[in-house]
Amino acid sequence: MTLSHESIWSSLQEQNVPLQYIDVLKRLYEGQTGQIVADVTSRSFAVGRGTKQGDPLSPALFNAVLEGVMRNLRIKWKSQRVGLRVGSDILNNLRFADDILLIGRSRAQIRHMLEDLALEAGKVGLKLHMGKTKVLTSRTERRGCIAQQHVDVLEREG
Repeated sequence: MTLSHESIWSSLQEQNVPLQYIDVLKRLYEGQTGQIVADVTSRSFAVGRGTKQGDPLSPALFNAVLEGVMRNLRIKWKSQRVGLRVGSDILNNLRFADDILLIGRSRAQIRHMLEDLALEAGKVGLKLHMGKTKVLTSRTERRGCIAQQHVDVLEREG
């Protein structure tokens, strides 16, 4: 997944990161070049997207952009009452780095949430990998005394 640098700066700004910190990051990222090293080394090329691989700041920058994406979705999903009621609030997602657990009451609701997520993430250059997307359900089938959990891959329709 690659992020545009503009989406990083705007996400940090929306989350009230002081402008002097954003300016320092911009200076670290401007004028970057890369090369591909194999049997021969390629010509240098400009790098205008993404975070620096191995940079300890990269996960934090990625999470800042993802937080912006999820803030918009949380507002939408809360107004639609998407997710599970937990006390007086509605829980509809859990996140760790680039892993996202969407929580819904039905397969249709999860499909709708995935569509929303794909659309919002696409706006900042992120793309969902549907081949790695899994659906877990808490429905159980009882056979004797053993409860079986159901896990499958969400398939694209159409």
